[in-house]
Amino acid sequence: MDITIVGAISAVISLITLIVFFVMASNVSKINKTLHRTMFPGAEFYGKAQEELYVGNKAKTKEYLLRAKFQYEVKEETYYLPNGEWADRSEIIAKIDEQLSKL
Repeated sequence: MDITIVGAISAVISLITLIVFFVMASNVSKINKTLHRTMFPGAEFYGKAQEELYVGNKAKTKEYLLRAKFQYEVKEETYYLPNGEWADRSEIIAKIDEQLSKL
């Protein structure tokens, strides 16, 4: 084989490998986002509630806490919390209820 043919084949294989890598990387990102939503169903609303509480908007805080509570009530599972602990949904709902009572 001629050196130019080997170089061309090598370049094509490298290009294909690069394309496959980026396609797989985008799929990993999609899977990670899906898993995060599944593992922490009310985390988005809970985070928004904390932001609104910081700003001082109690009405929006209550709305977001109720949305987070709903997300945890519809799924009967045990959740892995971001701090590294496992929590039953009743524990999470109790914590949300405690915050709601303080408003």
